[in-house]
Amino acid sequence: MKRKSHMVSVASALLIVAMGANAGLFDQDEKKQDGQQAAGDNAGMFSALDANQDQLISPQEAESNADVAMSFGELDTNTDGHLSSEEFSEFSAIDQHPQ
Repeated sequence: MKRKSHMVSVASALLIVAMGANAGLFDQDEKKQDGQQAAGDNAGMFSALDANQDQLISPQEAESNADVAMSFGELDTNTDGHLSSEEFSEFSAIDQHPQ
């Protein structure tokens, strides 16, 4: 009887551990999907701001989004007066992880 009770306890513990491991794996997949969605959203935002589709965001184009306009000087790391998609990705990182 003790052996059967012990086996049930061990089986229950293993089941709980397995469920926890599966939950952890699910969370990682969810984070990956969120990151992929954010990257897609950022590309869409860049395209939406790039009104003349020259692959650069000018200060005038940035004015259509208050957050981008406020961060423009900080984001324009090469100080050419425009934001490239690479520079804009930094805005996305800042936007995703406010400090």
